[in-house]
Amino acid sequence: MKKVFVILAFLPMILLADVGETGATFLNLDVGASAIAMGGAVTSLGSGVHSLFWNPGGLGWLNGSEVTVMHTEHFQSIRFENLGYAFGFNSIGIGFSLKGLHLGGMEERTGPSATPLSTFGAYFIAPSLCFAKSFGNHLSLGTNIKLVYQSIDKYNAITFGDDIGLSIRNIIGGLGIGFTVTNFGTKIKFSNSAYSLPTRVRGGLSYSLFDEKVILGFDVLKPLTEDIQYCFGAEGRINENIILRAGYKSGLQDCGNLAGIASGVGLKIGSLDIDYAFSMYGMLGLTHSFSISYIFGRKKEIGEYQEQRIEEELQRRARLTAEAFYNQGLMQQKEGKYEQALKNFDVALIWAPTYEEASQAVELLKKKIREREINEHLTRGIAEFRQGRYIEAIVEFGAVLELDSVNAQAKAWFNAASDALIKVHMERIKFEKEIEDKISQYLNDGFKKFSKKEYKEAIELWNNILAFDPTHEEALKYIAKAKSEIKKQINESLERVDSYILEDKFIMALSEVDRILSLESDKTALLKRDEIKKKLRSLSIEHTQKGIEFYKQKKFGPAETEFKMALNFDASNTTAKNYLAKIKPGRKEVSEGDIEDLYMKGVTAYTQEKFQLAVFYWKRVLEIDPRHANAKRNIERAEEKLKIYKK
Repeated sequence: MKKVFVILAFLPMILLADVGETGATFLNLDVGASAIAMGGAVTSLGSGVHSLFWNPGGLGWLNGSEVTVMHTEHFQSIRFENLGYAFGFNSIGIGFSLKGLHLGGMEERTGPSATPLSTFGAYFIAPSLCFAKSFGNHLSLGTNIKLVYQSIDKYNAITFGDDIGLSIRNIIGGLGIGFTVTNFGTKIKFSNSAYSLPTRVRGGLSYSLFDEKVILGFDVLKPLTEDIQYCFGAEGRINENIILRAGYKSGLQDCGNLAGIASGVGLKIGSLDIDYAFSMYGMLGLTHSFSISYIFGRKKEIGEYQEQRIEEELQRRARLTAEAFYNQGLMQQKEGKYEQALKNFDVALIWAPTYEEASQAVELLKKKIREREINEHLTRGIAEFRQGRYIEAIVEFGAVLELDSVNAQAKAWFNAASDALIKVHMERIKFEKEIEDKISQYLNDGFKKFSKKEYKEAIELWNNILAFDPTHEEALKYIAKAKSEIKKQINESLERVDSYILEDKFIMALSEVDRILSLESDKTALLKRDEIKKKLRSLSIEHTQKGIEFYKQKKFGPAETEFKMALNFDASNTTAKNYLAKIKPGRKEVSEGDIEDLYMKGVTAYTQEKFQLAVFYWKRVLEIDPRHANAKRNIERAEEKLKIYKK
């Protein structure tokens, strides 16, 4: 019994517990550097794997897996080790924890002596299983079922205990509430004595400020055999990776004035948390605690969060740019500058395709422009008709019907002009009935083609008349007029070609040249075509070289884009074709940054009215990300512009 007396005399002093009333008091030692640094005021803050040691109710909020390892170096060479693992899914949390404490080199004496009778050690182990369930967004309940084992020298004891916890959050702002009852269960029998477990009732409040950059905590706890104690704590984030903490725990006044003060620092590195804390025990010395936790999948979540923030910022900037173009368009609309206003509204929608006000403004302005054009064509058509220029009148009335196919006034005038024109030509026909009928048919068909601005087809029909009568004045006149219109179209197209070349819109320039050559084998157009193809070959070589550089860097996604661009400029570029064949589907790696770069290149090309180039970039975006809604909408707008230019 003397040996037991020595053990029981030293152990309570080391653990700061009253073994006359409770046993296994190591269960109440604080766990985790982050919690210790806040003075233990974390009952309402516990979440994830740390809930296993403070409030099992908090485990119900966990979604994923976490693991932690903790070590505390107490005064008098007391070593306290803890291990925890937890995972949660569908509002259910399950976890395992292990507490272990070791005391070595304790000396046995039965009285004053120079040397001890012997030395011995003490071991304390408490494995536990935790189960928790959250109910909605505000309440979560949990329990810890634990086994408690003690061994001092050759004496040992074992018992079972339990913790229950409640966690409340998201009720008022950043307020959190926690409540626990810990270490209640059967008595632990050691030698010939039995002791109750060190039961505690604990409640806590916490509040987060400044988007959770600052968190304050306060706990009140009542041990079974001691007075009420208080805990205060705070933590502040210096940045995304560094956290500072400080706290105070009452109940240690007998150890000195500074006893109970704690502080520490935490580091977040990807999915890894590293925490350190030191706490003061006055005359007994300092306690150092270290924790390492790993949160599975957090690095991915952080990356997704950062990408979301970047996307939101890009959308915000795009919206501001769109609003600037929209406001400028409103001013121009008030000044009657409809075309300029429409262009600015259109660019606003390129920056923000879901900009409802700009979309409505475009539709209203298109309607106004359309009404104005209809009135202008009608006025000119009526004037031409009254002066006997029926073809010109037909052209004007036909233009109205292109804009409004059900316009009754234009239909009536169009029919009147057609009838008048037929009547004039029928009066002039001097050929036999069969030839007259054919000539009349050719004339009518030619007029229809002419009214549709299909001048080449109209000339072919009227040339059939010349086969019967080479001196047919009307046919010659209208052929000349149609050729004049073709020449006018060619001259206008050549001006557009020159403009496109100056603006480096070579694809649009080539398309315009092909349109000219479909009308007539124009020498100037042929020279322009050679010049443009030379420019396109140069651009193709330039993009091929960029693609080769990306290929060498193993940036296969950007390389593919450059080689496709090279072929877009010159389909005969064999180097680009060969490199594209080398890029296998499995080797394409395209980042979110590459997609955004392609998208913005399309926006830039569209703003510069390089619509075909814009379509290429946005179609490339859709190849990579078929769900990119903005690219789909913008392609439709660019293709509408291309249709207008082709007219």
